[in-house]
Amino acid sequence: MTSSAGVGTERYTTFLDVENQVKPWLRFLRVNTSFDQALTIITEGCCTAVQRFLGAPIAPIVYGPDDGLGKFDGAAGLYSGYIMLPRTPVLEVVSVVEWQGNNPVTLTEIVNPGTNTVPGNPYPLDGYQVNYRTGRITRVLGGIWNRPFYPGSNNVWVTWLAGYNPIPTDIVMVTLNWIGRIFKNGFEASAIRPPAPGEEGGGGGESSKGLWLGIPGDVKAVLQTYLAPGVG
Repeated sequence: MTSSAGVGTERYTTFLDVENQVKPWLRFLRVNTSFDQALTIITEGCCTAVQRFLGAPIAPIVYGPDDGLGKFDGAAGLYSGYIMLPRTPVLEVVSVVEWQGNNPVTLTEIVNPGTNTVPGNPYPLDGYQVNYRTGRITRVLGGIWNRPFYPGSNNVWVTWLAGYNPIPTDIVMVTLNWIGRIFKNGFEASAIRPPAPGEEGGGGGESSKGLWLGIPGDVKAVLQTYLAPGVG
């Protein structure tokens, strides 16, 4: 993971390493550096396109208040005490800070209501619960009772780590295949343009045109399984 790309708050990290994954996949000798720049550009482009299609990171990356994604409005309704993190799956919630007026209060994750207690106090702590798959953070009182966040505008600040660890093998494999097609059919065959029908690697199929026609169908087929309910 050597670089990141983003548009505004859309930040993604390259999840394939050119030297240790892309070159061996293409059967390149590591001492051959002639195509390193091209392979790096293709790899970063494919990794960004795959994650943009999912609308979620693959390589683990930290989001928070500084990038604009980690600030949420506190709710006033009795049963509205939850927020949905916009980047999932969640690997770790680093911190949840609830600004109560000018007073920042760091909340505690309630993992098990029966054990999250303080010395001398038999009642579970006030804090939050997390659904790591969906990114839902629920404000709780006494460990199990839903309560609203302190009302306010952008007063709930969350820092979290999202992505996959380990990175799914099927995503790695289809992305490497796509990189190989672009390099072979787009770079080697024509250098600066997609091959035309009748040329080496040509014929009009999407697999022969690299990034020009977007993500190939076989890559989408794998990625769409991660958009299905219950996956992630």
